[in-house]
Amino acid sequence: MLANKASLSRVMELAHAFSGSKASFAAVELRVFAALAKAGPQDGEALRAVSAFTPRLRATSSTLWSHSGF
Repeated sequence: MLANKASLSRVMELAHAFSGSKASFAAVELRVFAALAKAGPQDGEALRAVSAFTPRLRATSSTLWSHSGF
């Protein structure tokens, strides 16, 4: 029983790490980091205006970021 809990914990840890890496790759593809490097800290609306963020991604991204701990 203890081994099952340990392996489940490890699977959840890997899933969380995978989600975080997917969020980071998405931010790179959307040029979020480039926008931050160029203009400094910005809020979400300002980032949407200068990145490759499209309205289609809005619903997906909010879920992705919240599950990734960002």
